[in-house]
Amino acid sequence: MFGYLNPTPAPARTRRDPLLLLAGIDRHGSLQGATAEQGIELERAAVMVEWLNNLSPLPLVHCNADGSARLSEHGHQALALLGDRSHDFNAFLQTLDSLKVRFEGFQHSYRLKRRWDMRTSARNQFLGRIDEIRTGPINSEVHLDIGAEQPLVATVTQESIARLGLEIGGEAIALIKASWVILSSNDSLRCSARNQFRGLVQSVREGPINTEVGLALASGRTLTAVITHESADDMELNRGQMLTALIKASHVILAVDD
Repeated sequence: MFGYLNPTPAPARTRRDPLLLLAGIDRHGSLQGATAEQGIELERAAVMVEWLNNLSPLPLVHCNADGSARLSEHGHQALALLGDRSHDFNAFLQTLDSLKVRFEGFQHSYRLKRRWDMRTSARNQFLGRIDEIRTGPINSEVHLDIGAEQPLVATVTQESIARLGLEIGGEAIALIKASWVILSSNDSLRCSARNQFRGLVQSVREGPINTEVGLALASGRTLTAVITHESADDMELNRGQMLTALIKASHVILAVDD
């Protein structure tokens, strides 16, 4: 099974159990309060929240411009159903007996936690539902609904579709390296990139070599791009700025959680 590898990992305890961060946000009503309680850097916690939201069917945490944060209804459900029983799935199943509705809810949340444990170097990970597969002579286009204004399109081989068991209505996780995301401030740009997403700049993090830019999509998910410092300076990036993210369909890798 895959596992998640954060480029700027939080301490091991928090990385292993994101529920600690969710519980802290629920108690304090802010990301800063939760991080102060757990002794982790605010920037690392913000990255973790982006990752949690991207791997959930619906966002778990809503962050506001004033620094406050709250769990969504979906986040409360995940926290309540997983809680301190998340380490012992079998024991919890025994307590459910005939409570079918709650059982199905826990199954859903348990699969969510399995996705939290996925390890990959791809900075962007999006859970989506397949709403279309266009078959070609060699490759096929898989259209993944990630809740954005348009589907995310991946080009995969026929062999991969069969091996992964991809079908319309099924779920898949899209993996996209941050260095494969191209940013443009031109909203009328015409190009061959199959995926073009508009979003607001919500974070600009300068590193020793590159700059990491977080783009807030309409779905509540975050798309991250890594660009050079020179490119960041040329684009005069600021929070709240509207940009277009360009991603080639061949740069989208699909994975499934069995």
